[in-house]
Amino acid sequence: MNRQILRLDEGGDATFTAALRGGKGASLALMLNKFKLPVPPGFTILPSVHLTFMQNRGKANPLPPNFSQQLHRAILGLEKTTGKQFGSVESPLIVSVRSGAAVSMPGMMDTILNVGLNDAIVEEMTKQYGERFAYDSYRRLLEMFGESVFGIERAMFTDALRDTAAAATSLAGETSAVADLKDLCRVYKAIIAQRGREFPQDPYNQLAYAIYAVFNSWDSPRAQAYRRSKNITALGTAVTVQTMVFGNRDERSATGVVFSRDRNTGARVLSGDFVGQAQGEDVVAGSHRPLPIAAMRDWNPSVFARLEEAVYLLEDYCRDVVDVEFTVDSGELYFLQWRPAKKSVHAAIAFAIGGVFEGRWNKRDAVNMVSPEQVAQLFRKQFEASVLAQYEPILRGISASLGASGGFAVFTEQGAKQCAAEGLPYVLFRVDTSTRDLPIMLDAQAIVTANGGEASHAAIVARDLNIPAVVGCLELQIEGARALLANGILLEEGHYVSVDGETGKVYLGQFELIEATLSEEAKVYLNWQQRLETKVQAPRLHHDRAAKQININTELNNFYILDWMLKASKGDSSFNREVSRARNKLHIALAETVVCYLALAVAGELRHVTPHNTNFDARQKAAWKQLRQRYAIAETETGRFAAQSQVLKALQHLPHEQHIEFFELAVTVFERNWSATMVGGPAWAAIAKAGADFLTGRLSHTIFVDHVFDLEHNGGALFDKRVMMVKSEDNRLKLQLYEKRNAKSIKALYRCLNKLHPFVSVEVQRFWTTGMEKGLW
Repeated sequence: MNRQILRLDEGGDATFTAALRGGKGASLALMLNKFKLPVPPGFTILPSVHLTFMQNRGKANPLPPNFSQQLHRAILGLEKTTGKQFGSVESPLIVSVRSGAAVSMPGMMDTILNVGLNDAIVEEMTKQYGERFAYDSYRRLLEMFGESVFGIERAMFTDALRDTAAAATSLAGETSAVADLKDLCRVYKAIIAQRGREFPQDPYNQLAYAIYAVFNSWDSPRAQAYRRSKNITALGTAVTVQTMVFGNRDERSATGVVFSRDRNTGARVLSGDFVGQAQGEDVVAGSHRPLPIAAMRDWNPSVFARLEEAVYLLEDYCRDVVDVEFTVDSGELYFLQWRPAKKSVHAAIAFAIGGVFEGRWNKRDAVNMVSPEQVAQLFRKQFEASVLAQYEPILRGISASLGASGGFAVFTEQGAKQCAAEGLPYVLFRVDTSTRDLPIMLDAQAIVTANGGEASHAAIVARDLNIPAVVGCLELQIEGARALLANGILLEEGHYVSVDGETGKVYLGQFELIEATLSEEAKVYLNWQQRLETKVQAPRLHHDRAAKQININTELNNFYILDWMLKASKGDSSFNREVSRARNKLHIALAETVVCYLALAVAGELRHVTPHNTNFDARQKAAWKQLRQRYAIAETETGRFAAQSQVLKALQHLPHEQHIEFFELAVTVFERNWSATMVGGPAWAAIAKAGADFLTGRLSHTIFVDHVFDLEHNGGALFDKRVMMVKSEDNRLKLQLYEKRNAKSIKALYRCLNKLHPFVSVEVQRFWTTGMEKGLW
């Protein structure tokens, strides 16, 4: 039978993966089985169940066959482990139901605590643990249930809490008026009843409702927005059901979150907060006044010592700063989750180089711990977040390239050139971009498009230029030299706009940019990186590339898939570094192959020049003469391959400067059609100019290759002029280019390209498989 549920205490190391159990389930299983840390008993409903749930949404029973039986057996297993019974009044099993996607989405999906409480059980609990604990726990369940399951606005509950005298005492963790807590439970039930719903007294019904609510929260607006902003494409969430441990039980109870380092500086000191007599959601919600984690040393020294030991144990295993959630139930410490911590680039660098001086890893390991995107953040200017928060963006789209910048809005080539001529910064607005826009894109401060995704031309060029880009702005309607926005704003050329690539938002007006300041640790890190990392290869034309045959359809797949993988893998710094190295290596190699190919293609076309081309002007005639004298350009009677071979032989003995000159002279010769024949002309001038721009450094390796993929000559195919480039005989290459422009996610990109041409390199396939296992896409 297909396993849909796994207990936390079962399975070997191979099962402790986020792809199988979700991030939360994997972290719990690892802590329990590998490190023997105290983790409340529980089980995880696998993400595959959620996938079926989404596919069957709308059906009477959207869950997989046999799921109900497996869930019932899992509950029976918990009852056996804990000695308690789900639904029992005398010895009730109370559980939490928590989400756990493969990629961390903190606070984006729902959690429901204290599932299994009802009127009768709460009444009995008052006899064992006191009324305050029993009714405080019950009111929390009613609030979470009402909001997550029944969709009631949270304000309805929080307003009632604030208006109740119990609020002040409950939130402070002091002995509260039990009558007020009882009354609050009655008010919460009344709020639910006002919406035509009834809180279920059957614990099994509560559990079913809670599981559905967590599944549905995957598609909540906030979760969707977070996945878009973080480029998370993992499908679905796991659900972990655990025996409750209560941080609100008594004065010896607490809950909190601890970090193994200072998240801003990276200093080796525990940081975080805890709250006495509270439950975990109170810390996340910020509704309680917390104490710094250092205060726990006085509150309970033995608990603090055990917590500190476990946190550094997890840090050593993870080789990263960790974030650990915990609860103390009547003096007993329990661990509820751990994961790599979100931290500043400065903290990431301090941690990485600190480990070298502590002898935990070497310099190369340290360099690999910080992703290229994090390093780039050291130098990017940024807007003040507090300032932006005071303004409403005029556009929202997909964050295609990070950074922050501003300039005058331009919609036309003329407007861009005018700004450039006057030395004015500008932001280029387009429906989408193409190779025709490249010259004005190179001088833009930022790029905004109505269409496209992260594999679009605008996105690729902007990332390589390290300028912000926001693409896929559905509310952007461009009409000539102006744009009408959905909110009624008319944006015209000359209006100053600011683009925040981090959030995918565009603002009207100018905002101050903060200059990057490097810390001493950042300087040390960058020095190590410079010594250890392979330097970017200077552009060159190497004749050896002509002897190697490549399939251009396959290389197109590799090129664009790796480029998207770089951003999609940013949540895993070590893997991201590996992808970055492979991407850079491939982009450099492909650019060198392509520029060699262009030189040979241009040489083959130049053989058509004859003395009968009498419409040459003086400049073209002079350029043609130099090509014949220096580069062995052949006569028309010579075959294409022979003509190309002569030029290749000449180029291999010439310095880099003359490689550039070869392309520049060809541009001059090709500037206009030589005769009525369909040879030479402006299309070939564009091809030759691409080679010249690359070799002079005007175009990077990445932009150059992307640019050449979109080039055509006289309506024909470019990649059929030399056997070093092979491609499909049909128009598959054009279809690949079309599909990559319109893909909205890395999964969509991979699938559409693979369908058209099902080949990628072994390395790209390995990265794809690893990323799937890690839940990165």
